[in-house]
Amino acid sequence: MLGQGLTLEQLAQQMTQTAEGIKSGQAVHELAGKLGVEMPITAAVVAVLAGELSVDQLGPLLLARDLKPEGDY
Repeated sequence: MLGQGLTLEQLAQQMTQTAEGIKSGQAVHELAGKLGVEMPITAAVVAVLAGELSVDQLGPLLLARDLKPEGDY
């Protein structure tokens, strides 16, 4: 629905289901920052919810990141 141009307030009024991340996204983003954990998807979702990034910018932004290992397995 955000991709259709609705604001977060309009989305909240129209939603009848839980939308993951709307309430917890900012807290998760802040905790990741305090712990030094990079969470680019969370950061991008928070930016979209805050109106700082459009949904159209989301994919290209994340895909433009340098490839690197995601962990030691």
